[in-house]
Amino acid sequence: MTRKSLTAAASLSAIALATVILTASDVAADGKVATSGAEVPAEFELAQALLAIEQINEIYRVPEPTPVYQRPDIGSDTIDQLPGDSSVRVTGRVTGTDWLRIWSNNRMVGYVEGARIQRPGNLPGSIAGGVAPSATQPATQPAPQRALPGRQTAALTPGPTEGTFRDCTLCPEMVALPPGGFLMGSDLGDATAQPARPVEIGYSFALGRFEVTMAEWAACVADGGCSNALEPVANPAETPVRNVTWNDGLEFVAWLRKVTQRPYRLPSEAEWEYAARAGTTTNFWWGNTAGAGEADCKTCGGAWDRKQPSLVGRFPANPFGLHDMNGGVAEWTADCWFDSYKGAKADGQPRDKKDCQKRVLRGGSWKQEASYLSSHARHFYDALVPYSSNGLRVALTLQK
Repeated sequence: MTRKSLTAAASLSAIALATVILTASDVAADGKVATSGAEVPAEFELAQALLAIEQINEIYRVPEPTPVYQRPDIGSDTIDQLPGDSSVRVTGRVTGTDWLRIWSNNRMVGYVEGARIQRPGNLPGSIAGGVAPSATQPATQPAPQRALPGRQTAALTPGPTEGTFRDCTLCPEMVALPPGGFLMGSDLGDATAQPARPVEIGYSFALGRFEVTMAEWAACVADGGCSNALEPVANPAETPVRNVTWNDGLEFVAWLRKVTQRPYRLPSEAEWEYAARAGTTTNFWWGNTAGAGEADCKTCGGAWDRKQPSLVGRFPANPFGLHDMNGGVAEWTADCWFDSYKGAKADGQPRDKKDCQKRVLRGGSWKQEASYLSSHARHFYDALVPYSSNGLRVALTLQK
C-alpha cells in the first residue's frame, strides 16, 4: 500500500509533535483526515491526537462563565460555555501550557484556560477530592439507583475516579469504573462458567466505552504500532475493528502505552464480566432474554446484517455507561482458556499459564445466537489466528 508521510504542525507553544505516517487513503489531496466522522484539517487532527497531556482527575471550581474551546487555542471554535459558580471535571493539563483538558457539560472533551477555573487545593475551605459546598451550591449526592423491572441491581456508589475520558483524540474513549464485588459465572447451563464464585475487584480501572474502532486501529497502524493493516471501511470512526488476533490486541495496547505513557492493557476475564454485569445478576444487564433494540445478534430481532456488525453505540449503554458489551464483535481478554473456574483467582487478575495458545473471548458476536452473548458466556480462540468476528475493547489500570 502506498504510504505518505505527514508532519503535524501546530501553533501550540512547548508542545512536541511527532511525525506520523498515514496511509494514502487516510489523507485526501486537500490535506483532510477523516477519522472522527467529519473532515478536519490533517494538522489539527494530528495535533489533537499527539498533545502531550499531564493526567489529572479532579473537580475544579468555575467561579465565572468560562468558554470551552475545541482545542487549546483561543482562536479555535467554542464548543461549550461553563456556567459561573459551578464545577467541572479536569482530566489533564497540556504540558508546558496553562491549558486544561476538561469533560464539558455537553459530554465533549474540550479545553479551558487554566486561569479561569480553580483547583480544589487553592480554594478556601476546600476538601479532599472535590470542592467544599457553598451556600449557592449544595453538596452533590450520588443519584440513588433505581431498580428496573426484571433486573437485580447492586448498589453502585460512584468512586472518585469515575467518569469518561479520552487520553488523546485517536485513543479509545474510556469509562472509569469503581471497585466492587460480584458473583462471576453461573451454575446453570455452560459447565465452563462453573462454579459460580464471588470475585472482589479492590481497585479502580477503566474500560473502553465502545469496542475499538477501525479509525483507532488505523491510527495505530499509521504510527507503526500495529502490523495488521486491515482493509479500509466506509465509516471507520464507528465501525468496530474485527478480524484481529489476540497478539494484534497486544500490539494495540502496547501502542497506547507508548503514546499516552499510561498502563493500557487487555481486560481480565473477571474485569470484563464485572463491567458487563454492572451490578446486575441476570443473563444480560437488562434482563434474562435479548430482544430487538437491546443487542446485535442473529436471533435478537430488529435490523441485522449477517455480513457485518452494527456500528458502535447503536444500542443502549449498561448502568456503567458501556455500550455493546453483549453482541457486536467478540472481545479478547488477557486470560488463558481453562475449561472451568476451578482454581480461578478471586481478585480480578487474569489467569494464565506458560505457552498458552487459546485465549478467552467474551460478549459473543453479531453472528451468534443470543445465548452466546450473556454476561457469563465464555468462548476461546487460537491467539495467533484472526477470525472475522473477533475484536477487542481495552482496559486501563487507574488505582491499585
